[in-house]
Amino acid sequence: MKKETTKKITNATAHAREKHPDFAVNIHHAMCLAQEELGEVAKAINDMRDWQDIEDEIYDTIAVLVRMAEKDHLKMGASFQKCAWRVSFKDAGK
Repeated sequence: MKKETTKKITNATAHAREKHPDFAVNIHHAMCLAQEELGEVAKAINDMRDWQDIEDEIYDTIAVLVRMAEKDHLKMGASFQKCAWRVSFKDAGK
C-alpha cells in the first residue's frame, strides 16, 4: 500500500472519530453504517461527481470499516446503547 493511501486512511478515521465519537451501538449498526457509506460511493460514481468527491466517499467508507475492525462499537456506554434507536416525533405521546 502506498504511504499516501495509508495517511489518507489514518486521517479519515481520525476525522470520523472526532466528528462522530458515538460510532455505533453494536456490530449490526456498524455494518449498516458501512453499507450506507458504500452507497454514497456508488451515488458519487453514478452522479459522475469529480474524483475528489468520489475519493472522499471511499475514505469515509474505509474509516467506518477500520472502526469496525478496531471494535469502536464496543466502546459505547450503556446509556447510549439503551437510547440509540429511540426516535422522537413532535406529536409523540398525544
